[in-house]
Amino acid sequence: MIYEKELEEAAGQNEEDTIGSEVGDMCEVGSEGVGEADGEGGDTGEVGSDTGSGQGGQDSNYDHNRSIDFDMTAFIDDQRQWPANQVRMGATDGRNEGWYNGCGWVAAFNALMLLGNPQHPADIVRHFETDGGMVFGGVLGTYPHAIERLFISMGYDVSHTLFPSATLNIDDAIRKSGTGILAYAHTRAAHFIMVEYREEDGRFIIYNDNLARARSAHLGLDNESGVGAVVDSVDSFLQNTQQILFPFSLITIS
Repeated sequence: MIYEKELEEAAGQNEEDTIGSEVGDMCEVGSEGVGEADGEGGDTGEVGSDTGSGQGGQDSNYDHNRSIDFDMTAFIDDQRQWPANQVRMGATDGRNEGWYNGCGWVAAFNALMLLGNPQHPADIVRHFETDGGMVFGGVLGTYPHAIERLFISMGYDVSHTLFPSATLNIDDAIRKSGTGILAYAHTRAAHFIMVEYREEDGRFIIYNDNLARARSAHLGLDNESGVGAVVDSVDSFLQNTQQILFPFSLITIS
């Protein structure tokens, strides 16, 4: 995913039902088709090491990424910040660092954290690099189907719907599974987010998204942990945020 400079506040930001605000953490991401896929695996485990062997820049990326000290108990809520912004994936022309193309692996990292199975970003990135998961060598980020395959390979029950607004209620789908990875197109590029359903109050927490933080602040919904943005409805967030055009991929995981 491609990081974009923050946008100026759009007109109408102060209107009750519409948010126009700054955008960060943006990536362009490709899609491999239209339809719906479901996968079911065995016991959940670690990111597999048999997805292929990295070559050249991929080996270098893995060694570099492994050298980065990550807090394996904490969600990543801003890919532009250290250490996420230092993680490399794919292309070696300066467009391979987390601040630029990292929202796919960040969403996967956060989902695994929520599922109680944290994995080092180096292993997640290597999976995408060796599984045909990168769009244009990583310059445009990660394919949604690569994220789907990652979780299936680890033994999770996975459902993947392209253009989900056309066929299902996004809130209900994430509420049922508890964990979702959503990709949406916006006015400058596209972006992956991880969404957690919080059962105790029926709300959703969106990670690594400036637009969601603006929406949460607008509605006066504070997350006590200070990480992630709280919204009453993911559907409402998507529909009432000016820069968001449409969601094009929803992966639910359990």
